[in-house]
Amino acid sequence: MRRATFNWPSEARLKTTEPGCGGAPLGNLLAAIPDDVAQATLEAASGASMRWFDTSPLYGPGLSETRFGRCLCAKPRDGVILSTKVGRLLEDCGPDQAMPDKSVDEPNRCFVYDYGYDGVMRSFEASLD
Repeated sequence: MRRATFNWPSEARLKTTEPGCGGAPLGNLLAAIPDDVAQATLEAASGASMRWFDTSPLYGPGLSETRFGRCLCAKPRDGVILSTKVGRLLEDCGPDQAMPDKSVDEPNRCFVYDYGYDGVMRSFEASLD
């Protein structure tokens, strides 16, 4: 497994905006949101000069992260701060095995929790995908 390393200059500081854009609703939390509406929401947040975006693999098991990725991959990397959660891996599974969630129209995925170093790095890499 490739290990991520970060060499931040000592003077590097994250400068974010307040408020940020939270991704739970974009994972279809409590109601299905069409992809075009989700993308328009993210574009509007970006257009309003928001720089901080927060998501998680648990939001609509991966749907929120996927939607954020589609929008933010076209943005200058130094213009966005993206936060997510680690130690939570997703695996495809059948509908009878999927963990119950409050999301609507979500993919059938099971959660595997691994807060060890390798699990954290795997979840980090999965979030980048």
